[in-house]
Amino acid sequence: WYNVARAVGGKTAEEVKRHYEILVQDVKHIENG
Repeated sequence: WYNVARAVGGKTAEEVKRHYEILVQDVKHIENG
């Protein structure tokens, strides 16, 4: 996650991870209809 945060820039690894988890949940909701 640290590398992802560095690639994104300006966010901590924790923030990036939380955003990613929210994204994954959104995708699951969309797939489930």
